[in-house]
Amino acid sequence: MTVLTYPNNDIENCSTAECIAAQACLPVKKDCNFSSPLFGDKNGLFNCNLCAGDKYFAMPFVRGDKIPFQMRLPDCLNDGCDLIGGWKDNTNEDYYIGAELLSEGEVVYEHIGQFSSDYVVGLDSDGIPYQNFVVDTSVFEEKCFQIAITYYCKNADGEYEIKDSFVSEPFVESAKSECTIVLESELENSCDGFHYGSGADDCHYGTSDFAYSNRVRLPGSIYLNQVSFEDIILDNGDIASSELRENYTVDIYCVPPYAVRLLKEVLQGRHLTIDGVSYEKENITISKGIAQGRMWDGITFSVYRECSNDNCN
Repeated sequence: MTVLTYPNNDIENCSTAECIAAQACLPVKKDCNFSSPLFGDKNGLFNCNLCAGDKYFAMPFVRGDKIPFQMRLPDCLNDGCDLIGGWKDNTNEDYYIGAELLSEGEVVYEHIGQFSSDYVVGLDSDGIPYQNFVVDTSVFEEKCFQIAITYYCKNADGEYEIKDSFVSEPFVESAKSECTIVLESELENSCDGFHYGSGADDCHYGTSDFAYSNRVRLPGSIYLNQVSFEDIILDNGDIASSELRENYTVDIYCVPPYAVRLLKEVLQGRHLTIDGVSYEKENITISKGIAQGRMWDGITFSVYRECSNDNCN
């Protein structure tokens, strides 16, 4: 029998978070095809293994944010597209994956439906399983949280056994004085193994067949730094229209490598939005910026918006 231990850790003002320990009597087998940047095994989380130059980090959220997550664990319950279950909730007797919301090391919500607005399992066009869920921060009051994922399989006697467990990096509610920005784009194919589509041939089971989004909130800011105008002149000398271009600088503050992976997912996509506003991008390069430690500090890149005086938004 596997025993999971969630110690009662003290978190002062959400500035520190201890790691969640786990004891397992079963051998642990990993799905090496995909590793979510936001989830680690036992004490493998970033803040549990700080090196020289590293800093404690928690993903920021603003109350009301809906935060997307994806796992890609093997499906040991369903037979192909004949899906009978997926996420463990307070009503479903058939499942192979469960999620709990933790705060200060304690389980606050033990069923995914208590803190998630949408959750689904499915198969992509290659038959590879995916598990999506969205944490709705408007339905709970905790200022700090982590998500614990438990992966189950039934044994020969039809009893559920815990095969693996994962814990997310911490999330902390941002103060109103802290600068954060939300970045999002559209992707069809991910270099990191994420699945952005819905279930192939209606291969899904959950609240709805929704697609994973690469939406991420990070500490940073965006500001206008240049405006240029170009007039389109007719042969008679009249101005037919004026083209306007606004150049913006995006600054991402000190973040760890797993946050950079999430940022990279956004920047390789199309139709970039920042705080809900559409921007264009071209030839973006991001670099680490500091020599010591694993933190990326001083990430800066440029985006722009263009319009003419007869087509502005």
